[in-house]
Amino acid sequence: FSLNKNDAFPVDVWVKRIMEYFYFKEDTRNKKIATYAKEKFGILGGFAQQYLFYYARELGIGRKKK
Repeated sequence: FSLNKNDAFPVDVWVKRIMEYFYFKEDTRNKKIATYAKEKFGILGGFAQQYLFYYARELGIGRKKK
């Protein structure tokens, strides 16, 4: 949601893990995640990405098991 790009949904390592946890199985391609996010969250994708990231980090979702 930076630079008035409220729909931006960058898929980095953490977002990939979070999206796989909530919406997909493991080893989903980033492009598929980005396309899904665009369809699901639309113009609010940037806010959705930020919320999902914060929520998951607070609960420990997406951390690799040792």
